[in-house]
Amino acid sequence: MRQLLCGSPCGTPGLEYRRTSSNCRGDAFLERMLGGKVLDREVAVEFAKELSALVNELKESAALGAIEPVWKCAHKIKGSAANVGGDTLRDVASEIEQAGEAGELERIGRLTPDLEKQAAGLIEALQKWSD
Repeated sequence: MRQLLCGSPCGTPGLEYRRTSSNCRGDAFLERMLGGKVLDREVAVEFAKELSALVNELKESAALGAIEPVWKCAHKIKGSAANVGGDTLRDVASEIEQAGEAGELERIGRLTPDLEKQAAGLIEALQKWSD
């Protein structure tokens, strides 16, 4: 899943990120995927596995003050979340990516708990959908 294409950054000046009403839009995911439901479910399961690893990598990099790996992880999360309809997670990851590119470690620290929360919600939604 780390190879998924990335969506465009989103964010409004003065806004940490835009909240949406849903963690996962299955319709958006299906629209983006080619093939049948079996392939879609396999991709969702793989994404759920990779997402947890990416969030952990981002947190560890932030704890070490390693800014470049933080924004690169956030970029991967943003693109992957966009591809499965995880709009809220995409927005939080986009803000972390922007903060990383600007060297704003404190802002990354403020946003990371929400990234974890949104990632957990998306993983749960994808697992329910793929069962």
